[in-house]
Amino acid sequence: MSSHVFVEEGDYHCHCTVWESQAGIWQASVLFERKIDHTNEFIPGLRHKIKTQFGSREEAMREAIAYAKACVQNTQTGL
Repeated sequence: MSSHVFVEEGDYHCHCTVWESQAGIWQASVLFERKIDHTNEFIPGLRHKIKTQFGSREEAMREAIAYAKACVQNTQTGL
């Protein structure tokens, strides 16, 4: 089962997703979209998969949110 959290940071919408890949092993990713692109019919986005594996859903989501904020602040979203 997966969990999702939507975060607005700076000029971006960040969709943080975590999922259990194996029993007790959680993984995370963040999809970045520019807010300004939401005026268009098609919205380009770029997903970053976090390579670290986590021991809980909460830890994975906490790190995904921190990763999203850090990428936006350091202009490392790839968009």
